[in-house]
Amino acid sequence: TETRLAEQQGMQADVLEAAAQFVSDDGVLVYATCSVLRAEYSDAAEAFQRAHPAWAIKDQFQRLPSAYGDAFFLSVQARQ
Repeated sequence: TETRLAEQQGMQADVLEAAAQFVSDDGVLVYATCSVLRAEYSDAAEAFQRAHPAWAIKDQFQRLPSAYGDAFFLSVQARQ
């Protein structure tokens, strides 16, 4: 449901916020999810970057579900 999706988005934003505090100045923040919903993968990574302009998305990778495995999204961010 839309309510559940909004809850998930809030939880993902909280996880990114919390994890970012533990990244060293020269480290990277890796956000990964197995969702096939854009709102839960790239939208979440991009929202974090917009809210934290000191961070930049360095790389992103998406794999859609197939006979070889589930969906997967990965975003690598680093401080500029």
